[in-house]
Amino acid sequence: MKTKCNILFRIGLCLGFAVALAFASGCATNTSTGGQMKPMSASEHQRM
Repeated sequence: MKTKCNILFRIGLCLGFAVALAFASGCATNTSTGGQMKPMSASEHQRM
């Protein structure tokens, strides 16, 4: 039973690390491209 709990703990830890890494890489790419994009015009907003 102890080994099963240890395996589940390691899986949860790895999943948490993967989510944190994905979030951090997503934030880094969003901030670098944010300054290069032009604002949307009114007609582009209406098309969405």
